[in-house]
Amino acid sequence: MCWPSYGMVLCLDAYKSKFPEGVKEFKKQSDTMKYQVFPLQNYLRKVKAIYRNSTLSKVFIARLFSFFFCGYFLMFWSCNTPPKGDDYGKNEQNNLLQVDFRYRPREWQVCFGLKDDLNKSMIANDGGLWYDFVYGNNHIGFPYPNFCYERNKGYTLSITPQLVGQGQPSEQNQWVDIAEIPIIKNKAAYGRFQLHQTTLASFVDNSNPLKNRYDVVSLQLQNKAERQDSTRLRVAFNTIHQIELDETRTKVYLAPYTGEKKLIAEFPKPITTFSGHISKMKYTYYLDFEKMVLAPGDQSDLDFVVYSSQPPAEVTLPLQIQEELAKASAYWEELDLPYDYIKVPDSGIQKMLNASIRGIYQAREIKEGIPAFQVGPTFYRGTWAVDSPFFMEAMTYLGQKEDVRKAIEGIFKFGETQGDTGESFSKQAGLRLWMVWRHAQLTGDSAWLMKMWPFVENEVKNIQRYRQNSYKDGNPLTDGMMPMGNADGGIGGIYAEYTNNYWVLSGLGFAIKMAQTLGKKETTAQWEDFYADYRKVFDHARERDKKMDVHGNGYVPTFMGHNTLNPTTGQWAFMHSIYPGQLYGVDDPLMKGTMAMLDSTLVEGLILGTGWLPKGLWTYSASFHAHAHLWSGNGHRIPQILYDFANHGSPLLNWSEEQHPVDFKGDYLLHGDMPHNWASAEFIRLIRHSLALEREDSLHLFEGMPKEWLKAGKVTSLRGVPTNFGVLSMELRVSDTGEKARLDLDLDVSSHIAPKKIIVDSRAFNNGENLILNYSPKLNIEIDLTPSG
Repeated sequence: MCWPSYGMVLCLDAYKSKFPEGVKEFKKQSDTMKYQVFPLQNYLRKVKAIYRNSTLSKVFIARLFSFFFCGYFLMFWSCNTPPKGDDYGKNEQNNLLQVDFRYRPREWQVCFGLKDDLNKSMIANDGGLWYDFVYGNNHIGFPYPNFCYERNKGYTLSITPQLVGQGQPSEQNQWVDIAEIPIIKNKAAYGRFQLHQTTLASFVDNSNPLKNRYDVVSLQLQNKAERQDSTRLRVAFNTIHQIELDETRTKVYLAPYTGEKKLIAEFPKPITTFSGHISKMKYTYYLDFEKMVLAPGDQSDLDFVVYSSQPPAEVTLPLQIQEELAKASAYWEELDLPYDYIKVPDSGIQKMLNASIRGIYQAREIKEGIPAFQVGPTFYRGTWAVDSPFFMEAMTYLGQKEDVRKAIEGIFKFGETQGDTGESFSKQAGLRLWMVWRHAQLTGDSAWLMKMWPFVENEVKNIQRYRQNSYKDGNPLTDGMMPMGNADGGIGGIYAEYTNNYWVLSGLGFAIKMAQTLGKKETTAQWEDFYADYRKVFDHARERDKKMDVHGNGYVPTFMGHNTLNPTTGQWAFMHSIYPGQLYGVDDPLMKGTMAMLDSTLVEGLILGTGWLPKGLWTYSASFHAHAHLWSGNGHRIPQILYDFANHGSPLLNWSEEQHPVDFKGDYLLHGDMPHNWASAEFIRLIRHSLALEREDSLHLFEGMPKEWLKAGKVTSLRGVPTNFGVLSMELRVSDTGEKARLDLDLDVSSHIAPKKIIVDSRAFNNGENLILNYSPKLNIEIDLTPSG
């Protein structure tokens, strides 16, 4: 937490009974400041405004400032220089390119529900099942919208298998056998016993699986000792409501404060002991089963059902677990998910890629007939202004043109996406302009672009209006650019900052391309003049606000003017302004200096402190970082970043939004959603662009491909992947000797303009000269893999 914000909270707690209204307002402001750092003048302005409009005593104000200035000193001391990689994550980085989850979070969870499932069933790394996430939402029957558990915050129900009297397991592992099938396996060691758990989503009737859903938990307890031993299985329920058993003691009902009780779980054998207690507004119940005496090597099973749909599905117990496993596997195997578009020869990367695709469909929902590609199943269960365009690009690469088109049109038809909007979040206009242009580029559909043209014009009008208002926001630093706004990505509140300007300028550039494509010459000329004037002010401001980091790198901070913000904080939009924004030439000194500043902070291969956790890692910012380097001509850096990105995932093949480094010594935190599917979309985008990247009128191949993918017999391929120039299919096959590789390429340029050149980057192959090929719809070439010179 930001130190001044923490000082505020301490002082407010001491005076909350005496000055309730003023405290209420301070808390409202303070809650938006967690994990953020702000300039001094903004704190002073907030204090002054609240003092003027409340009855706070002079004593209170004096004590508030004493807390505040102590905190501000600590903040300045800790935040005035970029965080260094030497300070955190001292575990030696192994540059071996393999996926082994060496940087995995300390805790994780994953969604194991079905495609387009409204029931976002979750499982944690301890095997606990989590249900009914309601944090920050007004959920029916849930009176405490900010309630949270110690770990699984926001869930109103958790169900965790345990052993009675055995304490915590000494060893625990979790995995999925097949990336495309979310059947979750757990193995926990309890002294002489080993508890195996298999968890999956199932259904009664495949004709409409989403309407008759239930979850299956299969437990196998085994005695691993050399002598007979006994224990009891326990299933712990944590809930905000009471639970009840039926007369057979096999069915568990949730008894909410209002409404009828609901059947939530059913067991094949009776519960022998039912006990519980209440603490901190949470009920904890223990459901214990009969004592089991197991000979050495013996096993005892318990398979039970959790009803994740209401009314509950009609399930017959005992379950035939092998039939349930076969049914779930067949369901996922028969789905037509777009796994075949990108194939790479590293099984670890391929599994992460396929799990990313599957996870996007698990989080997705169909709303009024329109696919909603949601960021996650919990905090970010919705479509968001910044995230959505990247989803649209990734899913278009995977051949999902119709679904993506419906989703884009739905975003404009039904209004705003989740998150901030309007003038304070002017970047949304730029992002939407890129979203429309990118889809039009990839599909080559000028008729669709004409259909979307009114929306394009409207977004540019919004930008023009915002720019006029920049002279009225009271801060001369923003004059001629975007007004003061919300930076997001680690910074809350309204400030003079650059993230809105990065994306608005980028979006204007794409709007001009759309006008040119549709032959709108007058509009093109007007927008070019507007862009040029805006760009002149923007470039002047960059020079005005540039700073020097401790390594001598000249960089542009996220905030304008003098500030003590961490240099890395909020730089996500700067990296976007390099790619896909394409705002700079490769030799732009401030672009290069800002990238050098970010490079100097790497921990575990990722930029430290660029998100909401000052000493944390924003996992998929690895892709932002990689794309900025790739576009700048540093393709040789991409393989390491790609693998570091993958290795911050969990063994369940997904990512959190942010986490601390592995050996972080403070209070370890996970921030945001998990799984976070923008990370999944970024993983798809990064691999695609590493293999095929459009630059002006040329198609560049393999700029970011790891050399390890060129070993004997390896195959890398794209099948039917849209590009600016048409639909690309290619296969790169390395010979059995490893000395040659054959590239077979097919580029269908229907409805597109063919590239002038196809350039095969040499660095992954033999560090020789690039192969520069004239366009042909089909190419079959042999590439020498022996080192040059």
